[in-house]
Amino acid sequence: MRAASLSKFLTTATVFLLLLLPAALQAGAPATMPSFSLPSVMDDGVVDSRQHQGKVLLINFWATWCAPCREEIPSLIKLHDKYKAKGFAVIGISMDTGSRRLVRRFVEKSGITYPVAQGNSKTARAFGGVFGIPQSFLVDRQGRIVKSYMGLVEPATIERDLAALLGG
Repeated sequence: MRAASLSKFLTTATVFLLLLLPAALQAGAPATMPSFSLPSVMDDGVVDSRQHQGKVLLINFWATWCAPCREEIPSLIKLHDKYKAKGFAVIGISMDTGSRRLVRRFVEKSGITYPVAQGNSKTARAFGGVFGIPQSFLVDRQGRIVKSYMGLVEPATIERDLAALLGG
């Protein structure tokens, strides 16, 4: 195969895969949010999904070393604080493999106001697989995953989706 033909084939294949990937990943996500109980990075407690039943949730998988994750944190803080009185919460699940102390320092320095748990591969698999970070799952009051966001998402997109779930 000539170089030009190979290049065109690879470009076409890449575009095709990128178009199919979101649907494939969404298909792998469970219909309902899996329950989890993970160590809190802030204290010796746990972040338990059952404590948030009946709320609209944004479950955000992230890591301290991830630049897009760090970039979206201020908007997640604003969303959490703005809509918590309406029954909304962000829950951060750190996929850092280092010490919780490192994540705790990052959370404190960043001014994160929502609960942050230390995640693991079992929890990521339970959500249908987390194939990159940041990745967030929007969960309705009945515990159904209604949306999955891969990568850095515009705050206006999340806010529009939240309005539909929170009643305007």
